[in-house]
Amino acid sequence: MIKYGKADIIGVIGSSFCLVHCIATPILISVSSVLFANPDIKYVFILIAFGSVYKAAGTVRNLKTGLLLWGSFMGFLFSTLFHEEVHWLHDASVIFSCLLIFGHILNIRQCRACSVDPGN
Repeated sequence: MIKYGKADIIGVIGSSFCLVHCIATPILISVSSVLFANPDIKYVFILIAFGSVYKAAGTVRNLKTGLLLWGSFMGFLFSTLFHEEVHWLHDASVIFSCLLIFGHILNIRQCRACSVDPGN
């Protein structure tokens, strides 16, 4: 079971790997890297993103942060599933991946601030 704050760390790492994958895939395809060229790897990234957002949502201290995480995930999900059909969605998936990273980092900072402040 993922404990307090670890979901955000997993989310940052997973989204970062996805971002690297999205940016590096065209280069790696040209040098025949089978792992990154596999079209089914997107489902792994979607599952990691969903799991980390779902778990992190339990620690969200600010409604806007929760909306940022879920909205970014929904945009990431849609753009990742359909970027082969609509090419500009590949760029959108990179943006949503960055927003997921930002949302998880923001949630980590807010959770740390709440745990330090004895009034909350």
